[in-house]
Amino acid sequence: MNSLKYVFQGYLEAFQLIERAKLKKYYFLPGIISIGVFICFYFISTYISFSFYDFIGKILKLQEYTSLAKILVKILVGIIGFLMYFLLYKSITLIILSPFLSYISEKTECYYLNKEFTFSMKDNLRFILRGALLGFRSLIVEILGLIIALFLGFIPIVNIGTPLFLFLFQSYFTGASLVDYTLERRKLDYKDSYRFMGKHYVFTTLNGIFFTILLLIPVVGFFVAPLISTVGGTLSTIKLMENTKK
Repeated sequence: MNSLKYVFQGYLEAFQLIERAKLKKYYFLPGIISIGVFICFYFISTYISFSFYDFIGKILKLQEYTSLAKILVKILVGIIGFLMYFLLYKSITLIILSPFLSYISEKTECYYLNKEFTFSMKDNLRFILRGALLGFRSLIVEILGLIIALFLGFIPIVNIGTPLFLFLFQSYFTGASLVDYTLERRKLDYKDSYRFMGKHYVFTTLNGIFFTILLLIPVVGFFVAPLISTVGGTLSTIKLMENTKK
């Protein structure tokens, strides 16, 4: 319950802090980049979906199936294509935006705690590399999770829970990217950061859920999801760490 409380508090306060700290100007750039990535991966995912359908058709010999069976396979391939598309789009967007979002996270903490961080150019480059590596690692693990989910999708009864599993699974790794912006400034290395997020996996997943929900808002989501989630994730992580010390 504490995890839910900290995340809710963080995201509710995010709107006020964005206004007070004059961060509204940072809605624009992430939104433009998100739209650009969205368009690129839309065409890629469409090509992959058609190719995957042809591949499945040859293996299963769909020409011998009834029209209903072909429709069901098309629907399944469409769902798979959407999930793969959304996964790649979200992950690549976070990787590209990681230097920018890390900066916003730092600005948020400076304003919230009324303190300044003195990082060298080397530190900032290390933060950028760390964010990109974490994003790539998350992408690889999420793709593996998607492959496993695809196999589970063909198992009766089990396949009912597959969409929920995928949603929570990808939300955890999305949240991990958002939470790590704060942890890196606390000098936590990779192992300590993963250990912290693993210990507070509900908290990490909730941050990812909020980002995903915001991102799914038509058009507006491109602009609001990166900034609000970064500020909200930073505030909620600070609250969690402060209360964990007590």
